[in-house]
Amino acid sequence: MKNINKNLKYIIFVGLLLVGVVGIVALSGCINKCGDLDQNCCEKDKCNSGDLVCRDNKCVYCGGVYESCYKDNKCDNGVCSNGKCEKCGKIEELCCSGGICNSGICSKGRCEKCGKIEELCCSGGVCNSGICSKGRCEKCGNAGELCCSGGVCNTGVCSNGKCEKCGMVGELCCSGGVCNTGVCSNGKCTAKTTTQTTLPVKPIKIECEKVDDYSVGDPNIFRTSASNSKVLGQFGCECKSPYNSK
Repeated sequence: MKNINKNLKYIIFVGLLLVGVVGIVALSGCINKCGDLDQNCCEKDKCNSGDLVCRDNKCVYCGGVYESCYKDNKCDNGVCSNGKCEKCGKIEELCCSGGICNSGICSKGRCEKCGKIEELCCSGGVCNSGICSKGRCEKCGNAGELCCSGGVCNTGVCSNGKCEKCGMVGELCCSGGVCNTGVCSNGKCTAKTTTQTTLPVKPIKIECEKVDDYSVGDPNIFRTSASNSKVLGQFGCECKSPYNSK
């Protein structure tokens, strides 16, 4: 009888001990069910489903938009950002993996509009209107604006990358050295210079022999250095010496 009581007490003691250990383990979460959604992660940060990842010792969904992403940064949809999957590829959304955008262009991690005036240049420096300058699309072709591709200007002429007025005096010469006023000189339109023609003169009261040994042909001009002189008629000879009549 004593042996039975002794064995019974031992069994009860062992039973209570096991209950206590199980309780402690359950409270610690190690034996308690783990690895399912919203449950504690199992050993080595493992979860039971491949759709779950361990975040902050909890198993949570991953890969879907607004769901968690983990070490490999993979998302079924969107892109991993700060531990969560976010939408990507559209304007104002995050850039997808590799900086890809379905529309627009990736800039500082986000997809932005591109191709129009004052917008970013699209891939390859392409602009739908204007020309790409320092990463943005700017107006081109008119006087005071940038030259369009190939140095083309709608008005004026391309000089140092900008369209400038041309053709008037003080402005650049237009294409082909054309000036609307003045003449093109060293790339600029300058005023024309006029030369005055000095009429031939001969001494007063002195006539030239028209046909003699001194004439040089017909027609010729007078050559004289005499002062106080003027043209007297038109002669078809060049004065070599005065005509002396006796």
